Amino acid sequence: MSDERAFAARGVDLSRPNPARVYDWYLGGTANWAVDRELGAQTLKVFPLTKQLAQANRGFLRKAVRYSIAQGITQFLDLGSGVPTAGNVHEVADELDPESRCVYVDAEPVAFAHSQILLEEHGDPRRHVIIQEDLRNVDAVWRAALETGVLDP
Repeated sequence: MSDERAFAARGVDLSRPNPARVYDWYLGGTANWAVDRELGAQTLKVFPLTKQLAQANRGFLRKAVRYSIAQGITQFLDLGSGVPTAGNVHEVADELDPESRCVYVDAEPVAFAHSQILLEEHGDPRRHVIIQEDLRNVDAVWRAALETGVLDP
């Protein structure tokens, strides 16, 4: 199945830009489409630092994950994760600890669908999953995260 058909099968409208995919484009990722790149380019005309700010944010995430691994933390719950590409938590953690674990959480349907597909292709289902929950509902997030079996409380 082509990427486009796989995304369409999960209810992702590829004819409209999406913030998670635009952010992915700012980071140099590949989980974005022409419509996302166009919106990203238009945004840069108004807010030229947007791409650099997104990259600085991702740089901080990478440093935080590396620091956490160095301190013995090997399990991660990434709230509001967006699309897990371009140096996301599980990629950075796996570089230092190939048995690290990550549960991504996002309520946004497009980010969730893209994440599912990308993790199916490039993740380890024993150690990397995405759940669709609203981070404002803490109990539901914890319950769903633990039900995956990825995290060991």
